[in-house]
Amino acid sequence: LISYGYEKDVASLAQHIPKLCQLIMMSATSARDELSKLSAILGCSEPPRVMSLVNHKLESGVAQEVKHYALECRKTDKLLFVLALLRLNLIPRKVLIFLNNV
Repeated sequence: LISYGYEKDVASLAQHIPKLCQLIMMSATSARDELSKLSAILGCSEPPRVMSLVNHKLESGVAQEVKHYALECRKTDKLLFVLALLRLNLIPRKVLIFLNNV
């Protein structure tokens, strides 16, 4: 959003985020200076960490260590699946879960 000129809008939204909230910023395309700007706007105490996949073996543009899975289910079952995956430790590593809607 910052690269598209919405820095003031992001800053006004950031004022409404409680300071006790943990923030995770992710971007596949942003430059380091944009991440630094966003970090400053949000009041982060640590500089952003950048994960580079340059030295990893790539398979079709994605590091081989990264696994992708997709699951289609009814809206009513979505929470049940996520809870089962997490509570039963069916995912042995760190994970990012993206949902189409909640």
